[in-house]
Amino acid sequence: MRYGEIIAIVPIYQGEQTLHEIYLKNGEKIIDERNQKTILESLTAAEFTDLTYLRKFISTFLKRKRNLPIPLSQGRIYIAIPIRKALKKGDPTYMYVDLSQIKSIDKGILKMSNDLELKYETTKEKVVHEMQQGRLANLCVRFSEDLI
Repeated sequence: MRYGEIIAIVPIYQGEQTLHEIYLKNGEKIIDERNQKTILESLTAAEFTDLTYLRKFISTFLKRKRNLPIPLSQGRIYIAIPIRKALKKGDPTYMYVDLSQIKSIDKGILKMSNDLELKYETTKEKVVHEMQQGRLANLCVRFSEDLI
């Protein structure tokens, strides 16, 4: 997997199974059968980052525990955006998108830098808020690295 090329991780249904569409910068789409947590752990591990530690660290600054932004190196910040209502317990209802790859936000549609359009189910203001939270989380992580 080319983790540095991922711009979006979107959960989808295929029958009873939940899969993930992973979109790359070049427009390629990969179907992944792993659960969302495992995909995110692999994404952060590719950058030598521990997802559990990163989430604990960020949650102290943002004062929340769920659907946290994931700031990685080279300005890649993945933010969680709601895309649907849960059909069953444990169902992933958020997609993760690379903040730097968002070109524009329309009502219900994110337009990505490679012209990919992703549907979301929240207000435009909530998406903007998540973008701000992602930038703040990134600043917190980068500032803490400077202290070490």
